[in-house]
Amino acid sequence: MNSLQTRIVLVFSIIITISAAVLGFTIVNDAQRLVVHSLGTQAQTIAEHAASIIDTEQYGALTPESSTDGYYAELRVKLDEMKQAYGLKYLYTMGRTVQNGQAEYYYMVDGAPLEQTEDVSALGEVEEEQFPGLVRTFDEKKPMVGELTNDEEYGATVTAYIPILNGAGAMIGVVGADFDATDVYALMQRNRTTALIIGLAVLVISLVITLLFAKRLVSPLKRLTQEMARVQQGDLTVRVTARGKDETGRLAGAFQSMVDDLRVMISRLNDNAVQLHSASQELTASAEHTQYNADQIADLIRVTEVESVKQTNRSEDVMSAIIETDYSVQRIASAANVVAAASHDTAAEAAAGGQSVQQALAQMESIHRNTAQMKEDVENLSEHSDQIRSVMEMIGAIASQTNLLSLNAAIEAARAGEEGRGFAVVAEQVRKLAAQSEESARVVAELITDMLSRIERIVQSVTSGNQEAEQGLIIARRAELAFASITEDIGKVSAQMDELSDVAARMAEGSKEANAASTELASSIQLASQQFARVTASAEEQSASMRQIFASSESLSGMANQMTDMIAKFKA
Repeated sequence: MNSLQTRIVLVFSIIITISAAVLGFTIVNDAQRLVVHSLGTQAQTIAEHAASIIDTEQYGALTPESSTDGYYAELRVKLDEMKQAYGLKYLYTMGRTVQNGQAEYYYMVDGAPLEQTEDVSALGEVEEEQFPGLVRTFDEKKPMVGELTNDEEYGATVTAYIPILNGAGAMIGVVGADFDATDVYALMQRNRTTALIIGLAVLVISLVITLLFAKRLVSPLKRLTQEMARVQQGDLTVRVTARGKDETGRLAGAFQSMVDDLRVMISRLNDNAVQLHSASQELTASAEHTQYNADQIADLIRVTEVESVKQTNRSEDVMSAIIETDYSVQRIASAANVVAAASHDTAAEAAAGGQSVQQALAQMESIHRNTAQMKEDVENLSEHSDQIRSVMEMIGAIASQTNLLSLNAAIEAARAGEEGRGFAVVAEQVRKLAAQSEESARVVAELITDMLSRIERIVQSVTSGNQEAEQGLIIARRAELAFASITEDIGKVSAQMDELSDVAARMAEGSKEANAASTELASSIQLASQQFARVTASAEEQSASMRQIFASSESLSGMANQMTDMIAKFKA
């Protein structure tokens, strides 16, 4: 059943068989109806003629118990004559009685010679079989023609029934005429056999023609199926020749067009697969290189972030050192004020002394030397103050540059990819400036330490001079004139101490400014550290994205390889 040819032959065979059977059945039935109608019409005509010769009054007086003489015998002879004249098989009359709702049919007069006793139905003989036509005639009081029947006892017959009506229109019996249809029935059987043989012959011939037609119809389809199997195996070099302009030819042409289009499509797919594979390899290489650069940038940013944190800590240390320096400078200013006040007091006391000038001269010379040393120390302190001012200015410049560089770092941090290199340059500048800030802080610490040492020496010198001045005052009471020179020198010292106090005050102001600058620098460095953290996160996200792109390119390359392998199965 999987073969189209088999299905075509089977379907056409069934159609032809059914058609032949229906046609034969129709012909036989029509012939049988025609025979039955023809014979039945003749039997009905004869039965009507027989009914017309019956004396209804005398017939109505007949009963199953009546004598077989008289009108019974007369009517039997007449019916026999008519039977013989018309070639009927049987011609008879029948009656019906109803007892307890059951109808019973019996023979009245059977047309036959009076002397005949066999094959004759006697008066009142009951018919065991109830024929449909007979029953309908009694029920409907209408003539009826029965069907063609073939009985073993009576043979093939066609029966007609005619009601017998009296003058009042009442039904008193039925005339039955059985027409002998044995020869006709035999002829019909022969015709039926002949029709069956002819039908079988037509069926066989039709099957052979159907088989040849199906073979001719399916043969191109089989060839087309074979070519389709080759295409299924990947052979696109097949050539199908379209024979004819029917559906099969158009199907073959359409299949060949499809194969040609498929061949072109496979060729283009192969070219696209090669290009896709090449592009995926280039994308993979580019993704690897970009991922490597992104990882390098992320590493550099992380290192810069760590250095920024360290720089923040160092800036906090510098700020602490500057705070301590500010505190020390304030103490220096306080000490200078105290020394200046002491110098004024010494001058007042020197002005009050005027005795023993020559004894105090040696002491005054010592005071002069101490004062000279103090002057030198103060000058050095002034020079160191200038250096501190320069350092503070440098710190301010560094802070300004750090702010600018931090701004540049923030701008550069917002960019990714290749522009990350500019960010690395900015980070390097920040590192250098941080190193300079650390060096400056160290220099400030050293200067402050040296300044404290010198100030301590000044205090010692002033203290020594104070003691010697006290001794000189005792002698100066005896030498006021000689002590005037000392008073003048002490005034100079007092002026220098005032100048030192002013310098210390300016140093305190500079220290405050340096403290503010270092605070701003620490804030800038902390902000830069936060920017570095965000840039690091962005770089890590970019690295993750590049890894995803790398994985996608690898998957794309695999798909291209699979496509190439699939296309390689086709033979173009």
